[in-house]
Amino acid sequence: MDIKQTLLRMFLFNKWLCNSESARKTSKILAKFKRYLAISITFAEAVNALFILSFSLVFIYNKAFDTGGLAMPSYRVFDSVSIWWFVGFFVLGVLQVIAMLVPSLRAVKASGLCQIASSLAWGVITGAYYAAQHGMITPATVIFSIWAAAMFFTGNKIIKRAILKERVTTKEA
Repeated sequence: MDIKQTLLRMFLFNKWLCNSESARKTSKILAKFKRYLAISITFAEAVNALFILSFSLVFIYNKAFDTGGLAMPSYRVFDSVSIWWFVGFFVLGVLQVIAMLVPSLRAVKASGLCQIASSLAWGVITGAYYAAQHGMITPATVIFSIWAAAMFFTGNKIIKRAILKERVTTKEA
């Protein structure tokens, strides 16, 4: 059997495999998974913006009005942090909400960059919790570190999708 016949058989087998029932079911499952992944990334963006805004507003309120409401030992590390850090964190959340609401590829990329920037900020918060433990174990260290990693990877995925979509739209034009 020569190379031409082998390639022809491989092509026919692949054609049969792609038209088979199991391939159609698999492609439907993959399409549903990709749709679910796109929805979950958008959901992660919204939840991250909500977390950023609420976390920063709590500390801005407590620092601006000096209420002393956060007297728990795990929050004492934030006593030495300036209010402007939390204002910057709040602005990052507002920028992410704006980037999510604007329907353009540039805004999608900006939203991905906001995700990556927020992952760095959540990483700093994780480090602050880790440094302030003083023999006390809090789940905040683990939760914020996992959240920071997840936000980094979703931001990276958002940017990659936007770049791919931009390439496809420029090739069609």
